[in-house]
Amino acid sequence: TRTGRELIEDLWQAWETDTPMTFRDIDYDTDPVQRTVRIVGIQENATQPFDHGQWGDSLITLNLVEV
Repeated sequence: TRTGRELIEDLWQAWETDTPMTFRDIDYDTDPVQRTVRIVGIQENATQPFDHGQWGDSLITLNLVEV
């Protein structure tokens, strides 16, 4: 298992390298469709800015394009 920080780092790396990734929508259990997407926009907002990149809560916003 990975930590939340590791997952966030994976998202940033996928965006930086323009790497396609598999996406499952929130309703995957009722509509089991996987999509291949690219991250075309990413934004991270830490609730405590001094915690950014260390620990604490972050909100990640992604803009995805299906490929």
